[in-house]
Amino acid sequence: MRDRLQQSRILKGIILLFLLITSSTYATTYYSKASTNWSVASTWSTVSCGGTAAVTVPTASDDVIICAGHIVNINAASSCRSLTIQGTANWTGTFTLAVGVGGLNIQSGGDITGTSNGIVTTTGGLVINAVLTSANVTIRTVTTAGQTISGTGSLAKLDISAATTNNATLTVRTSIASTVASTLTQGSTASLTYAGTTITPTLDASASGNTVTYSGTTQTVKLSTYHHLIISGSGAKTLGGAITVNG
Repeated sequence: MRDRLQQSRILKGIILLFLLITSSTYATTYYSKASTNWSVASTWSTVSCGGTAAVTVPTASDDVIICAGHIVNINAASSCRSLTIQGTANWTGTFTLAVGVGGLNIQSGGDITGTSNGIVTTTGGLVINAVLTSANVTIRTVTTAGQTISGTGSLAKLDISAATTNNATLTVRTSIASTVASTLTQGSTASLTYAGTTITPTLDASASGNTVTYSGTTQTVKLSTYHHLIISGSGAKTLGGAITVNG
């Protein structure tokens, strides 16, 4: 009898420990409920947009939704598992917001604003269906190779620091950088319009059907193999080498 009781207690202890461990691994979804700072718990609700205030701020294991009509200020280095922007993420300083494997999703009507040189990193790719206002904030793919960009949108600064495939209709207005040397690959249905001066990452634009358009003023056409290549805009265009166009 005592052995059975002891075994029962051990089993219950194992089950309780398992529940505690597994429950801690599940993401909590945080919804914005006010237009205030990311670092303030009352900015967030774990119930719904505008719901009861949370008691903590999101962490790296949590999913975050900035709801339509809210402006959440990125006022400190922050992190989350995924970020969906229906409203506005506004950078108030040169802070980095690290988004994890759930990725960054900027929906129609969503925006990124701010005059500071902030950064949002993602290890889970980018979905963009908006024209972003900020001329200073950089979206950077990092760490995890095989990320994708999808949707139809426009942003000022893109940094490819992990191997990334563009499947989007994407306009980049100012710069395509590469803090960590990486490759940007055009998917077969992708369209990339670029108005900046140079493209830093390795560019693979050879997939049949994709289009790259250089639409700025003085630009260097990246050394690459292109399918469709369009040169537009004003100013001098300089070839970065012996390019190949297959389209």
